[in-house]
Amino acid sequence: MPSLAYPAEEASHEAVAQSPAVRLFIERATEVLPSFELTARNAPAVADVCRRLDGVPLALELAAARVPVLSPRQIAAHLGNRFELLKAGRRVVPSRQQTLRAAIDWSHDLLSEPERRLLRRLAVFADGWDLEAVEAVCGAPDLEAGALVDVLGQLVEKSLVVAGPRDDEMRYRLLETVREYAWERLTQAGEADALRDRHRDWCLGLVERVPPEWLDPAQVDLLDAVQDELRAALRWSIERGTVEVGLGLAIGCWPMWYLRGRFAEGRTWLLALAHLATTTDVEVLRGRALAFAGHLAFCEGDTAGAETLLRDGLALAERSGDRVGSCVCSLYLGHVVGLRSTRAESEKLYDRALALARGEGSWAWQTRVLMVLARVNYEQGNTPRATTFAAEALELFAVRDHPTSRARVMALNGRLAASTGDHTAARALAEQSVALLDRLGDKQGQAYAHGLAAQSALDRGDRRDAARHLEAVLVLTRETRERMAVARGLEGMVELLAGTDPARAARLAGVAAGVRETARLAAAPVEHERLERALVRLRSALGRAAAAALQADGRARATGASIADLAEEVATAAAAARLVAASEPLAPAAVADARAGHGLTRREQEVAVLVARGLDSRHIATELVIAEGTVRIHVEHILAKLELHSRSQLAVWVLEHGLLRSSS
Repeated sequence: MPSLAYPAEEASHEAVAQSPAVRLFIERATEVLPSFELTARNAPAVADVCRRLDGVPLALELAAARVPVLSPRQIAAHLGNRFELLKAGRRVVPSRQQTLRAAIDWSHDLLSEPERRLLRRLAVFADGWDLEAVEAVCGAPDLEAGALVDVLGQLVEKSLVVAGPRDDEMRYRLLETVREYAWERLTQAGEADALRDRHRDWCLGLVERVPPEWLDPAQVDLLDAVQDELRAALRWSIERGTVEVGLGLAIGCWPMWYLRGRFAEGRTWLLALAHLATTTDVEVLRGRALAFAGHLAFCEGDTAGAETLLRDGLALAERSGDRVGSCVCSLYLGHVVGLRSTRAESEKLYDRALALARGEGSWAWQTRVLMVLARVNYEQGNTPRATTFAAEALELFAVRDHPTSRARVMALNGRLAASTGDHTAARALAEQSVALLDRLGDKQGQAYAHGLAAQSALDRGDRRDAARHLEAVLVLTRETRERMAVARGLEGMVELLAGTDPARAARLAGVAAGVRETARLAAAPVEHERLERALVRLRSALGRAAAAALQADGRARATGASIADLAEEVATAAAAARLVAASEPLAPAAVADARAGHGLTRREQEVAVLVARGLDSRHIATELVIAEGTVRIHVEHILAKLELHSRSQLAVWVLEHGLLRSSS
């Protein structure tokens, strides 16, 4: 008999009551205990029992038979030993249905030897698998690839394996009850350790497909889909003492933990394996594990812990001669000490990271360091230097594209354009970068891009656009859980509301201060200056004493609180942003820009004409006596403004609009 539908984890009481699996459980429970009924109090436990038994009718009936002795919560608690718990007692039923074990024993006895062999080996998968995985992990001389497909199909036909499509391919899984039974059989056959080794090695092969520093969105999606398998492999590496393989696994998982906001989990795994690594032959891996653990600690808001880990990792990298490890530690240590306001040491670390990346010829780390230097210099108020680093990063993307990093640089270039008064380019670059980052699934990048776009919108007086971007920042932090993004989003709201709702703005300023103080996250000069201007406005509106009291209230609420604890504060701020976005009229500047035609500056028109004449960036730079990187930024701005995607499209546009004739 097929499984019955069971309620989802967050299902409402009504949805639980209507679930076929729950209805069967209640029906059988009332047969043995007529007074039993589903209540708001016991519904979560009943739903949990139905989920953990995969909606299997026999298992549900046997569980319901325990209601006279055990509450639903107690039944759920005892399901770890389900084969002993789920017996039929005195019920008059066929012997194969007297216990759950007997029912599965009966099905197992009907299998051929190859089917039994594959079934028990499939228990090594924590969640589900595809055909490639089962061939890599479960195939062997006694189960060759061709025969394995047939045997798997037979297990599906006999309802011992569940199959279903996902992303144009079939995925398979075992019901938890069947998996527990199969695991017992695997252990009895003496194959468990060997299969766990093969499963661990298969996971290592997955994480090694793409270098972690690429932060490749497709790779992160792949790892996210098999995260339960990766956790099982990491656990086995620790139990087995295979530290080198375990460190490789954990380091390869860093992009997933970072981009999915699972900072605490990643840090825990990396440190658990790093602490097991006591021999010198794994010093390189141990140093890198400490580096990535330090980075995740920083993202989590633990700057003190991050600094300790990164300094330890740097010492290990230098001792083992690992220049890439030294680069990584220097880069992220630069973040930490920079936020503690020790700017000179931070700059020295960044310069060292860039020199190491260039010396190693590491394209990925060069681009990451250049992006950081561009961002840091913007935040320090050094726009020309920020522009130079952004242009150099773009030059590297011309050699090997990396859409996620390019989109982040595009977002920063939009902000830099706004700082020079080119609001048309700023808005176009912001929208393009946000759209690309959204498509790539880079939520940290989206929050960063929306935050920069909000600053640009505030600068041009477009409160509606600023509110839209700030709401996006705050909503995204629910998933990213980055303290810095929370603080910046709230500070943006202070700017937005200072003139219209100063009381709310003052309290949010206090919450943001508490978030920063908890993690020792100092504001960059540009951020500090913007916030101070907003505070002056709200103090003028409220009076110093009232403003200070509201700020103190917000700070007390946030200091020492986790991001989860602040979820309601963040949600309320996001709702306030949404209200402004819905009620604020379109800014006059935005209307004017929409009517202005192409909106290209004189310099951009010159560059566009030279592109249409077939000149490359180097020759355009020579013609206009500007840097080649500046040419690349101009071209990027032009393409963004005109919503074009290539130089050839730009050349056609120049011809159609007569710019070539007018330049002649």
